[in-house]
Amino acid sequence: MDIGRMISESADRFGNRLAVACQSVNETRTRTFEELEAESNQIANGLLEIGIGTGDVVAIYAHNSIEFVETFFATQKVGAIVMPINVRLDASDVEYVLEDADPTCLIADSNLVEDHESVEQVLASYESPLYTYGDSNYLSYEELVNGSTKQPGLPVSGETIDGYFYTSGSTGKPKGVVHTHSDRVLVCMNMIAEFGLRHTDVNVLPLPLFHSGPLYTGFVPFIQFGVPTVIFEQFDPEATLEAVEEWDATVLGGVPAQYDRITKVDSIEEYDLSSLRFWWFSGAPMTDELIDRCRTHLCDRHSVVYGATEVGPPISVLPPEQSDVSPRSCGTGFSYQQIEIVDPDGEPDPSATVPPGTTGEIICKGASVMNGYLNRPERTTESIVDGWYFTGDLAYKDEDGYIYVEGRKDDMIISGGENIYPTEIENVLLQHDDLEDVAVVSVDHDEWGQAPKAYVVPTNGRSIDEDDLVEYCRESSLADYKRPRAVATVPEIPRNPSGGSVIKDELRELEHVETTSD
Repeated sequence: MDIGRMISESADRFGNRLAVACQSVNETRTRTFEELEAESNQIANGLLEIGIGTGDVVAIYAHNSIEFVETFFATQKVGAIVMPINVRLDASDVEYVLEDADPTCLIADSNLVEDHESVEQVLASYESPLYTYGDSNYLSYEELVNGSTKQPGLPVSGETIDGYFYTSGSTGKPKGVVHTHSDRVLVCMNMIAEFGLRHTDVNVLPLPLFHSGPLYTGFVPFIQFGVPTVIFEQFDPEATLEAVEEWDATVLGGVPAQYDRITKVDSIEEYDLSSLRFWWFSGAPMTDELIDRCRTHLCDRHSVVYGATEVGPPISVLPPEQSDVSPRSCGTGFSYQQIEIVDPDGEPDPSATVPPGTTGEIICKGASVMNGYLNRPERTTESIVDGWYFTGDLAYKDEDGYIYVEGRKDDMIISGGENIYPTEIENVLLQHDDLEDVAVVSVDHDEWGQAPKAYVVPTNGRSIDEDDLVEYCRESSLADYKRPRAVATVPEIPRNPSGGSVIKDELRELEHVETTSD
């Protein structure tokens, strides 16, 4: 099985049922399964006509759109390697990924290109042809849509590379992650099973498909199973709520930062969200306060998805029916995938497992682990030891094997020899009525080596006394050594484009008020 054949089989099974609806400010465009199959075949044949086939790289620079979806499936049908470019990258990073992946052609939204003059210069100066949809002076995307609607008929094996997806880490240059079709098919089958999808479901996905997580967690598995999916050109919390109501959606996906905005919509109680049977999140741990808020305003069943670009992306999912029992757990792992928790200190050692209840680093091994990083053999060797990928994420397993993610290994604060996890402090601070958002990071401390510092965003411009917040933590259930020793007020918490990790350098640049407590 390959991803291209997957959409062909869905077209055979589900015919003229709705496959995808893409909402923008001005319009909603739709495609049935049959239309999606026919038009992706046209583009696939158009790519073949200009000499693009197995092993060639096709870069896509676009927000969510019908064109993005059709082009994605077209590349999969001819064995080409799809390379979505994160539209939030600056020009230097766009230039870097183009040089790193060396695409044979580029396909882009002309409006998006023209909105970013520096990026447009990079794309226009690249030696490969640039096709755009919308009015522009570049090659027209329509030239690729004139091919036959029949399947290209090219053999695409499970070991064919399906794409290069660049990581969106908070530091350093993006790394291209290499996966095969068989990796992706396994992930899709696991997602269908763990979510317990039904043919009567309707899916609303306000996440960008240029990230492999949303693409292979919240989109492709649903298309494979015949579930209509509503996507958005760009995220808007009110539009998301409207879509759930309009389409009688049963499934909603997102990252914590999106859910925070969705549940803070003043008129949320006016929307009929009764059709939802579960919501899911990924990208970062969610605070207890936000989980409770979502369960109150959306519905009382949810799913926690854990993974990384390098391993699926998803490798463990909490089934919705288990959310009452283990609301913070991300489940017990996938079929054909092993997960262990190992000692996070010292040299990577897959055999150094820790007992239940002990926090360590998540490692995984199995059929959906990446082939490696593009053009980075040394980095690949550092990350994969004896077939085990070391994620850099911290978690623990309970006695029943359920996994609880604590955060990034790099984010852990070691203060006076004690381990402190930022989420613990964030959970406490987010219970404060005057705070809208919080991020806790490590700062140097003369006596203890490191200490926690909280960056806070006041609710609706309210005035915050940082000393009062330190005292608030002192009076909470937090152990004394875990309370923040410094607090700073900032206008926002900058996070990476997937809505997960805090971008620490940008956070510190935003600081304008600081108070320190002994």
